[in-house]
Amino acid sequence: MARSDAGAMSLLLPLLGALRAAVRTHRNLALENLALRQQLAMLRRRSKRPRFGSLDRAFWVWLSRRWAGWREVLHIVRPETVIRWHRKGFRSFWTWKSRCGRTGRPRIGSELAELVRTMALANPLRGAPRIHGELLKLGLHVSQRTVARLMPHRPKPPSQTWRTFLQTHVADLASVRYLLCDRDRIYGAEFRRRVQAIGIAEVLAAPRSPWQNPFVERMIGTIRRELLDHVIVLNEGHLRRRLRSYFRYHRGSRTHLALEKDAPEPRAVEPPEHGRVVALPQVGGLHHRYVRRAA
Repeated sequence: MARSDAGAMSLLLPLLGALRAAVRTHRNLALENLALRQQLAMLRRRSKRPRFGSLDRAFWVWLSRRWAGWREVLHIVRPETVIRWHRKGFRSFWTWKSRCGRTGRPRIGSELAELVRTMALANPLRGAPRIHGELLKLGLHVSQRTVARLMPHRPKPPSQTWRTFLQTHVADLASVRYLLCDRDRIYGAEFRRRVQAIGIAEVLAAPRSPWQNPFVERMIGTIRRELLDHVIVLNEGHLRRRLRSYFRYHRGSRTHLALEKDAPEPRAVEPPEHGRVVALPQVGGLHHRYVRRAA
């Protein structure tokens, strides 16, 4: 009985192999023969242990990408080894490709670096975003981070304590003439009577404008930081002239982050072909506008 079973199995296995070969396509058979012949050629080499050269590894990497049954005919090494060769070749390819071109950030020319330093020194009230906006209007494309790196280091100005601040302004605080407040119900009749009793005029915000006060405070803060903290006001007429000069600069020249580093009155980009960079003093020299002039 056992001999008959063994005879049946010996007949069944060749039949299954023949059926498998019949089902396979001509392409699969060609690839299988190619893989077996390549391994036989390696075994015939005069070496105790078969060594895979660059071409041998490239062949198996290529075969693993083109044929799904390559693992079944591989007998000299494990399939994991071929996968490792593939990953190593992928890394080597991209390393070679990255070295062919220019690596790292493009170099900054000496003229551009000197222009950034000149702008920073001539406009001590400007930071990197504002100087970067001026460079964009001059047709110079450089990142804001690079501008910040090229700017000369300026130590922060010393700041006084709250105690010193209150002692310095106590006389002015005691002589407040106006009080700006919104129309919240918290400011009732009792509050208004007390304000009037100490001689302060109440100024109300516009109706249904809860955000009016913060917007006005922000604008006043900008005017103080960029103008009033750096000039000595002689009289009301002098103050009005300074404010008109600053508003012309604010609308026509000053770049704004909210406007994608453009001015409220849009400024055209002047490419380098228009000439050299010229600084135009504005607001008495506190600020500058940079344009190009033909040589």
